Amino acid sequence: MSYTVIFKEEAGYDVFDSRNWYESRRIGLGDEFLDEIEEYVKVLEQNPQIFQVRKHNWRYCPLKRFPYLIVFEIEQQVVVVYAVFNT
Repeated sequence: MSYTVIFKEEAGYDVFDSRNWYESRRIGLGDEFLDEIEEYVKVLEQNPQIFQVRKHNWRYCPLKRFPYLIVFEIEQQVVVVYAVFNT
């Protein structure tokens, strides 16, 4: 069973701002950040239930390399990403 992942506008800004910050630290690092986000989006498309429910029915997906969480909720067959924030 496959899910559709959508990013709320605010979450898109989070990713864009974080990518730019990393890119300003080292050329290519921002793209590496985006690559990791894309890797976890694929995980969310396949099996978002592996992340347990936290408060407000939200789930948190921690990135491995970068200190960020993807905050999302499952609504039927759609994974709604509300935020991508630095921990």
